[in-house]
Amino acid sequence: MAATASLVLIGTGIKTVSHLTLEACGYIRHADMVYYLVNDTLMQAWIQKEAKSSETLDGLYRQSPVRKENYKAITEYIIASLYQYKNLCVVFYGHPLVLATSTLAAVKEAENLGFNTIICPAVSAEDCLYADLKFDPGTVGCQSFEASDFIHSKRIFDRRSNLIIWQVGMIEVETQADTVDKATQQRGLKKLQVLLEQSYPPDHIVYLYVAALYPEQIPKITSLSLSNLEHASIITLSTLYIPPYNPIKY
Repeated sequence: MAATASLVLIGTGIKTVSHLTLEACGYIRHADMVYYLVNDTLMQAWIQKEAKSSETLDGLYRQSPVRKENYKAITEYIIASLYQYKNLCVVFYGHPLVLATSTLAAVKEAENLGFNTIICPAVSAEDCLYADLKFDPGTVGCQSFEASDFIHSKRIFDRRSNLIIWQVGMIEVETQADTVDKATQQRGLKKLQVLLEQSYPPDHIVYLYVAALYPEQIPKITSLSLSNLEHASIITLSTLYIPPYNPIKY
């Protein structure tokens, strides 16, 4: 028999509090328990104030130096909690299913066990990138890849379309860390640059992007030639955007 409990996954969006939808706010306020993993103390304070009961997942997120183990621990904790709370809400920074391994695994497992699941979509960093770099992904198409996977799997892509590479500051980093040392980042960028130069000329202009995290804050956008990518200064939140090369003319 299907369980009657429900799991609601919510994304906070990118900009603190201001990207929360009315739907998401309603679920947070009415849930029996709200678990959260967000990167801002203001967002934490808002959840603690609005929710009937809340708990951070930060301890699980940081309990092991291996990221995959932490993701698995979060998934298992969420599933176990569904037997305790009739209405469980889990809040993650950004979009709840974009580069969020633990929540996607939790949804699939919950549904396999017969629980009801609801996903509240949110503004992702990709949505912000479209707006801040001012392009329409539908004009010539848009391709999106995670950096380490892009390198190791040698993904096929069309250089005439927009190309977005996520987590360029975390290439081949398996450990749990808020920051990554510069040497590791530059080794990763070098591998990415070598791969991209097989399809783009060295002087092709690319953009490193970090979305604004607060209202009225401006995003960080750095333009540079592809040949200089390996020397760029980046953080773990950096995204690489590569405009079309020889785009289709209509």
